[in-house]
Amino acid sequence: MTQTIIFVNTKKFAETLHNMMRKEDIKSTIVFGDMDWAERDEMIAKFKSEEISVIITTNMLARGMDFPQV
Repeated sequence: MTQTIIFVNTKKFAETLHNMMRKEDIKSTIVFGDMDWAERDEMIAKFKSEEISVIITTNMLARGMDFPQV
């Protein structure tokens, strides 16, 4: 499975893109810095286990996250 991280400029655009992907049956999620830690960790775990193929985020994931398979 191909996995992708998409960086966007705004939270609003991330939500728009996520909704577009859902309409196309693409398993995606949004990850933001102001999310609850438990929720963020759950989304990242799902991405690492390949349950989710796309993470949409602002610059939050650019800070020290490592995804060897991406």
